[in-house]
Amino acid sequence: GLHDRMLSNSSRISLLHLDADLYSSYMDILFNLYDLVEIGGYIVCDDCGFIPEAGRAVTDFRLLHNIHAPLQAWQRSKLTRYWQKTAEVQIDLGRLLRCERIRFI
Repeated sequence: GLHDRMLSNSSRISLLHLDADLYSSYMDILFNLYDLVEIGGYIVCDDCGFIPEAGRAVTDFRLLHNIHAPLQAWQRSKLTRYWQKTAEVQIDLGRLLRCERIRFI
């Protein structure tokens, strides 16, 4: 798929902009694209300060992957949050499946 082609071409993402509204959509995006974000790149979440599901997905993903970079509020919008990627993390897609199973029990 696209992810594998980007990895094989050494393509990287400098800005990952999330605007998906649902917990599962945020988790899908983060689990499948976070490893393509370059160190120093940014992850922007439009709905984290407004839609509880979005904020929870971002918090869960960051906790699962030991991401401690500060989650900051965007100056022009109190609803938007962002962080800068400071280190590579090991993404385990099996965790995504476990999160989804737990969520719907």
